[in-house]
Amino acid sequence: SGMIRLATPNDKEAILEMSQGIYGGFDYLPHKFDAWVIDPTKRIFLLEAEGTLVALDVVDITDNGVAANIRALRVRKEHRGKGYANMITQHCCDYASTIPGLKKVNVTTESVNSTSAAIHKKAGFEVAQEHFTSVVWVHSDKRRELLHRSRGDPLTLTVDETLSMDQIPQSLRRDIICFNWIPHSFESVDLGLWRQRDSLETVVSRTATGEIDSFSMSAPQGDKDWTISIFSSTASSWQNHITYHLGQDRGNRRLTFIFFPEYHQEALSWTTGITEPSKMILLVKTLELTVAS
Repeated sequence: SGMIRLATPNDKEAILEMSQGIYGGFDYLPHKFDAWVIDPTKRIFLLEAEGTLVALDVVDITDNGVAANIRALRVRKEHRGKGYANMITQHCCDYASTIPGLKKVNVTTESVNSTSAAIHKKAGFEVAQEHFTSVVWVHSDKRRELLHRSRGDPLTLTVDETLSMDQIPQSLRRDIICFNWIPHSFESVDLGLWRQRDSLETVVSRTATGEIDSFSMSAPQGDKDWTISIFSSTASSWQNHITYHLGQDRGNRRLTFIFFPEYHQEALSWTTGITEPSKMILLVKTLELTVAS
């Protein structure tokens, strides 16, 4: 058993101490915590047991209040296997069900992370889209090696600071798109807000008639990671975006590429021996609608 409560700014030191080594040193929470803990669209839940902080999970409200994402789950290493992940995940779902207008809760995980999938399935999540997108991580010391291999033409791309989602052609649309591991309904994405809030950059390529045939969104995730989501209708335009972003000076950051699963095989051939693409799955829990008596 344990006690679950909301985090406060005073919990930062304990959270960072518990999180050491998470995600191989590429944890985003140290960079995000100060903003998240005061953000009304996010709730950071802490589970305390055995006299210490043992687990953390976050409910992040998206899609204009219709959906929420559970993210950043972590359990102190020496307390794993005791059911704490299940306990705090269920608490997040219970909390989400009390939010007026919220219809579903999402979580993304890697296809190889069977533990995470099992935890969320136990809480009532179902796989909605298996391999709904793919991921390639490029560490800074491997960037130039992959840039040398890449076959794209970055000169076909231009930065577009006015791009909005209503300009995106049907061929590039999906019901759900992913940025920084968070699924969003296509219609809810506000690129102007993301530019202002997240330092988002949008890059596009256009046909001779001015139609957009590919675009990418990129933004820093703290001082260690840079996330890039690519939306393309051909393998060649996908590679153009890969080459463009590999050629940008992102400092000593890892690059995380997220893209449509149809280019997973292409990514495998391009990254062989340097890194290995992963597959991301989306799990969804539909919330029961409660009617006030």
